[in-house]
Amino acid sequence: MANIKFSAFTQKVVHTDVDFLVGYTGADNVRISPSVIGAGIYLPLSGGTMIGDVVFNDNVKARFGTGLDAYIQHTATNTEIINATGNLNIKSTATDGDITFYADDGGGGTTTYLTIDGGDERVNFAKNAGFADSVQILMGDGLDLRIKHDATDSYIQNFTGNLEITNNANDKDIIFRCDDGSGGLETYFFLDGSTGNTKFPDSKKLVFGDGSDLRILHDSSDSFINSDGAGDLYIQQFNDDKDIIFKSDDGSGGLATYFYLDGSLADGTYNYTRWNDGGVITFGGDQDLRIWHDPSNSSSYIRNYTNDLYIENTADDSDILFRCDDGSGGVATYFYLDGDAGGTDPVTRFPDNSYLKFGDAQDFSFVHTGTSYIQNFTGDLQIQNNADDKDILFRGDDGSGGLETYFYMDGSLVNGTSVKGATRFPDASKIYMGSGGDLEIFHNGSQAYIENYTSTMNITQHANDSYILFKCDDGAGGVTTYLTIEGSDEQVQFSKDAKFSDDVKLLIGNSSDLQIYHDGTHSRIVDSGAGNLTLNATDFALNNSGDTKNMITAYDGGTVNLYYDASQKFRTISVGVEVTGQINLAALNTAPASASAAGTLGEIRVTADYIYVCTATNTWKRSALSTW
Repeated sequence: MANIKFSAFTQKVVHTDVDFLVGYTGADNVRISPSVIGAGIYLPLSGGTMIGDVVFNDNVKARFGTGLDAYIQHTATNTEIINATGNLNIKSTATDGDITFYADDGGGGTTTYLTIDGGDERVNFAKNAGFADSVQILMGDGLDLRIKHDATDSYIQNFTGNLEITNNANDKDIIFRCDDGSGGLETYFFLDGSTGNTKFPDSKKLVFGDGSDLRILHDSSDSFINSDGAGDLYIQQFNDDKDIIFKSDDGSGGLATYFYLDGSLADGTYNYTRWNDGGVITFGGDQDLRIWHDPSNSSSYIRNYTNDLYIENTADDSDILFRCDDGSGGVATYFYLDGDAGGTDPVTRFPDNSYLKFGDAQDFSFVHTGTSYIQNFTGDLQIQNNADDKDILFRGDDGSGGLETYFYMDGSLVNGTSVKGATRFPDASKIYMGSGGDLEIFHNGSQAYIENYTSTMNITQHANDSYILFKCDDGAGGVTTYLTIEGSDEQVQFSKDAKFSDDVKLLIGNSSDLQIYHDGTHSRIVDSGAGNLTLNATDFALNNSGDTKNMITAYDGGTVNLYYDASQKFRTISVGVEVTGQINLAALNTAPASASAAGTLGEIRVTADYIYVCTATNTWKRSALSTW
């Protein structure tokens, strides 16, 4: 058969239409029946079963794909599987079947390096997996987990979801090791599978911050949280209504909560740090300052054991408030240190109705209710000033927007002997007594006054057999007694003259029956009562104002004498009367109506015509008068 170009052959697209195939043996052209090919000697184009090896020489490719995009070859050095387009997929569809990668075992044989375990759906590495610098192991549909080494540092990076490192072996650990600084390895910390704890060996620090400013460590005996940087140290709890709890040894082999930050009590305005009952906050090397609540008596304490105890508020114009239960389910300010009081003097303020009480039974108290009170309910009330020569001043409003000393205890006058104490009332400062202030005692700067404006004013001395003395200047720089009311003798004694102005009467008797006074012209002794005016004396003398002349004298058991210009004119004697000089009856009397008219024995009446003499009671006789 002559040579014919393949392009001259008629094209058949269905193999059943082909009677013969043309081949070349190297010497002759041959005709091959398709049935012969189907007998298993040759692989038909439509496919078939290879019953012998297919050998590809070096660099001969077994190509796949319509576009021959994938091929397998051996280059005399290496075997290559190359894909030029799309994905290169290696699949095992056998149930629970694996894909295993083998390689030289370094001893002339082979060993498994990598198995894709279809049963457990995992990849098992039997040998080390080496990746070049900066080559990443990418995991996840989005390649979110990445592992790489960039020639200097190694990285495990996760870009979404959680990153979990798990050891499922019972009671086994996850250990994190690093260079120990001496060419070896050191365990820096590990996850203890037997206890469920993350453990840091002694003296290994958990550090935070670029400058390692926050450090947590245990040095085989003590534990530390150290912040060495310039910033603040925060301990935060973000869970709603949860706490931060500080616990330590309870002294009995267990643990006790010492205090905690109570997130359940926080209300957006106030945050609460709570110390359990019996928990003591101490300050100082010897715990000299202590704050605690004692559950045995439900009481709270702030106690200092050495030197002074200061409570300070250094905020400008701010206060220190002392508050407690108000008896109605709330709290009230009992008193406060007023930092905004103005001026330079500190002020402690007690609100209205806030009592300052003293004594086990609260017997002594201070309170302002709109009105101010100092109240004592038992024993004596003592107000003392122990400073030498200093005073106790009582001051009040002066009526002009200022203050005035109303009275004061003058400590400078006390000498311990003659003066035990002096209470001074400044000029014009009055002592008012009575609901209406009806009794006043004061000194106006020049004179002293005791004034009463209603009812009776009583001055009483209750001491038995004692006196009331009225004293005044003696004209020689001293004082002397002017009037004494003697309780022992029940009498009033005048030690100095008593002076009554004109028409001012000395009234004696319950009805003022006896009056002694000078009316501006005359001096008078008036007995206006029903009884007698009786003068009792052993000897009696009525003399002139100069006490140089007798006017009347009377002697007990003797005579009564009447004088004219110191000359005796009438006197009584044992047998009657004696007249020196004549008797002048200048005035006429009224004649008795009859001889039995009322009259007293010895009574004499004179008319122009008769002299009438009463010779017995209501019995008269007369004698006619005549001229010569």
